[in-house]
Amino acid sequence: MDVYALFKRAEAFVAKAPEPVGRGLFDAVGVAAALANIKGVKQLKKNYRRIDPGLSGLKLTGAAIAGMRNYMRYYYEMFRATQMSGEELNHRVVLEPDGYLRAEFAGGNSVPAALMHTGNWDLAGAWAEKHLAHVVTVAENLGDPRMAQGFIDYRTGLGMTIYLAVPGTNVFESLVEEASEPVLLPLLADRDLTASGMETTLLGHNLMLAPGPALLAVKTGRPFVPLMMRHTKDRKAAKRPGGTKWVTHIDVFPPIAPTAGPDASREEREADVARMCQEWMDSISDWMKEHYVHWHMLQKVYVDDLDMARLRARRAETE
Repeated sequence: MDVYALFKRAEAFVAKAPEPVGRGLFDAVGVAAALANIKGVKQLKKNYRRIDPGLSGLKLTGAAIAGMRNYMRYYYEMFRATQMSGEELNHRVVLEPDGYLRAEFAGGNSVPAALMHTGNWDLAGAWAEKHLAHVVTVAENLGDPRMAQGFIDYRTGLGMTIYLAVPGTNVFESLVEEASEPVLLPLLADRDLTASGMETTLLGHNLMLAPGPALLAVKTGRPFVPLMMRHTKDRKAAKRPGGTKWVTHIDVFPPIAPTAGPDASREEREADVARMCQEWMDSISDWMKEHYVHWHMLQKVYVDDLDMARLRARRAETE
C-alpha cells in the first residue's frame, strides 16, 4: 500500500467534503478497523488492558472502537486544520488551566512540553501557533521520505518550526538554541526504542519513554510541562461557533523542574532525567485511567511486549 498516496487522497477529500460527511466517513473507517481487529488494534487492546485490567470481551471491543474513532478523528481534523481561520481554531481548542503557560510566555520564557499520542496534537499546535506562542518541535524520520517531508510541509504551513530527526544532525542543540526565545517546545515522547529510551512505570507496568523533554529541561534549566489532549463533544450546543460540536481539550499538568544543571556530572543528569520521567508518568496516571481511549498508541511501548535483550544490546553498542 502506498500510504503517501492514500494520505494525499484523504487530504483532497477532506478539502472538498462538507464537515459532517467527512467526519462521518473517517468515523466509519475507525469503527471498521477496530472490528476487523487489524494488527495495530490488537496492540492497542494490549496497551489499554495494562491501564484497565478489567477490559475483556465486548467491553474491550468497545474501548478499541472508541480509540480508533478518536484516532480517525485526529486524522480528519489534521487535514481540516489547514483550512481553519484563527477564529475558528479558537472555538475548536480549549487550554485548561492556562495560567502557567501564558505567564511564562508573557515573561519571555520558553516552555518545553511532554506530549503523548493523545487527542490531536497537530490541531493543538495549530491553535497554539495563533493563540499562545510560536511552536518549535521535532518530526520523526519516517521510512518514506515523502511522508517525512509531507509532515514537515504540513506543520510549517501552520506556522511551526520543525526540525527533522535524522542521523548526523544535532536536533537537540537546535532546540536548546530555540529555547532562548519565548517558544513552546512540545515533544511527543511516549515511545522510544532507541539506545536513549527511558524505562519508566505507568500504573504498575514498565514502558519506554523518550527522555527528550527531561533532557531539554536539564539543558535549559526550564521546567517541562506535561500536556494531554482529548476530544470532547458539546452535546448541549446546537452548533458551536467553529462549525462543529467537537472540541480538542489541552489539559495542562504542573511543571516538572530539573534539579541537576547542565554542568552536573553525567550520573547526576541521568538520575534527574529518570526522576522527571517517572514524575511525568505519575502525574498523568489518573488522567490515563479516565481518558485512555484518547491514547491512540498502536505500537509496542510496554517492556513486556518488547525484545528488551535486543534493545539493551543495541544500547550497549552505543555506550
